Amino acid sequence: MKLPYLFLILFLFSCQTKEQKPEEKTQANLESFQNYKTIKREKAPEPVIRTYITDSAYLDYDYQTKLKNGYRIEHRVFTESDFNDTLQTIFLMKASIEIKDLNGGSSYGLPHKNIGYIGADFENCFVFVQSFGSGNPHVFQLVEKSTGTELKRGTWVDVNEKEDILLYIADLYEDNEQLKLLNTKTNNEKIIPQVNNIECTHIGGLRNCVAIDSLSKDFIWLAWVNGDDEVIVKYNRP
Repeated sequence: MKLPYLFLILFLFSCQTKEQKPEEKTQANLESFQNYKTIKREKAPEPVIRTYITDSAYLDYDYQTKLKNGYRIEHRVFTESDFNDTLQTIFLMKASIEIKDLNGGSSYGLPHKNIGYIGADFENCFVFVQSFGSGNPHVFQLVEKSTGTELKRGTWVDVNEKEDILLYIADLYEDNEQLKLLNTKTNNEKIIPQVNNIECTHIGGLRNCVAIDSLSKDFIWLAWVNGDDEVIVKYNRP
């Protein structure tokens, strides 16, 4: 082979080795596309914008709003940019500081007892109740005022606000359903067993067959009622 032809062949071979192979191009393009998809997927969604309605005709909340120690609840009506409806909710407040949205948002057409109201006001916490019609259980949250933290959740039975005592049912209708007495000041509670000689046949079940009768420094008396039968039972105070 003549020398000029040898140089030409070596030159062409050298150029081909510098050019990317087809499979290398494909891999580079794939990695680039995957990076693009990752960036697009991780891009923050559009923020939801709330617009609060200030027209007093919408703000006729039916229940108590003031709480002890300068706290209160505030009824608000609003719309959101990603939802085609008018909503309402309840905020826990101290002065102008928002502590917690207690409801999260419900349709404006719902009664105020559905979205929530104050069931009992203790020194450092309160009972926020939601009621969904006559005869239905009244579900509640025991809420710490300073943080909005949910301390307890259950079904309302009775309360003695002055003595910081709440009577409630945990896990209603479940196999582990329990009637409990809670001292909201100390957070001590005790399980109350069913009274053997009282058969609770009320349509509302246990929540409509027992109530707080009276209290002393060390004891609590509960009244167990079914029809004309009533039994008063003494318990140690939690």
